[in-house]
Amino acid sequence: MNTAIDTSEEEILTWVNDNKKAFIKDFFGPFHDIFDHYLLEVVNCKKVDEYIEVEQKYISTTISKPGKIPIRLNKTEMKVPAVYYFLALFLIKWAGAHTQCMIETLLYRERTAEVKYEQIKMQNAEILKNFEDLENFTADASLTSGLMIQDLENRIRNLEADVIAKERIILEKNEANNILWEKIKALETKEEKSTGQVTNMKIDNKTQKKKKRPNNKKRKRARSITKTGTITDIVIDKKIKIKNIWKNILPRSHVTSHFMMYLGDR
Repeated sequence: MNTAIDTSEEEILTWVNDNKKAFIKDFFGPFHDIFDHYLLEVVNCKKVDEYIEVEQKYISTTISKPGKIPIRLNKTEMKVPAVYYFLALFLIKWAGAHTQCMIETLLYRERTAEVKYEQIKMQNAEILKNFEDLENFTADASLTSGLMIQDLENRIRNLEADVIAKERIILEKNEANNILWEKIKALETKEEKSTGQVTNMKIDNKTQKKKKRPNNKKRKRARSITKTGTITDIVIDKKIKIKNIWKNILPRSHVTSHFMMYLGDR
């Protein structure tokens, strides 16, 4: 992740010039009324103690000790009038006091920017770490997803192969069932034909039996004929006893009696 910010030299120079003008303006601002309000009191000072009072009144003591005179000013050959000394010293300290404010402002801004930069740097480091973790997680997830997809594809291929094999088995069983049904139908057709033939044979047998079996009229006619003595036209019925016929058609004799006894035993 690239966090560099592209800045051109022209933009930097423009920013410096704008801020420089603002600081120069802030530096010269306090000198606008210095001649009418402050320097008149400094010019009227004759002694160092008087100047110290004026300096303590308008200038902070953090710049330097009040009324301190440089060593070279104490020398006879470089001695200047006290008024010049007081004016120069006051102006220098006056400029130093306002410069100090500007420096404090710059340092404060710089330190604030540095602290913010450290915070941003820490946040950026955390973001970078999270981003790297996310990239690693994404890579692992991609690898895992790829493996899962590959596994699913293998399973799908195996399932397709199983389905194709089962379809083949089902088709083979259907073909076998169709062949079996054709055989069963052929057997049923043969059985129906044979059953029809047997039924026809039974019907023919019954018809023939009915034709052979005499009816009641024929039986009555046979009985009436036997009573007349005609033997050749007799139709024998199983229910008619033979001994009754012999009683009607044969005369009584010794042989006949024995034969009748035989029939009676029967």
